[in-house]
Amino acid sequence: MTRRVEVTFTVKEYTSGKPFIVMEPLGFWNAMPEINRKVVGVDLADGTSYEEAEALAKQMRQTITHFTITD
Repeated sequence: MTRRVEVTFTVKEYTSGKPFIVMEPLGFWNAMPEINRKVVGVDLADGTSYEEAEALAKQMRQTITHFTITD
């Protein structure tokens, strides 16, 4: 069974100030209860600035529409 949910991407920062990108559902993860209350994100290469992370997250929002999981 394949399930999908519409997503967006936002930039967060570790306490060290290093930015990372988080995938967040638009709505709730109801279609995917196994990832409820979990953070799904990606780390960026060392030296990536917050501004570069914002630009990347913007591109991801414009390009990626859904997260899909298949059992």
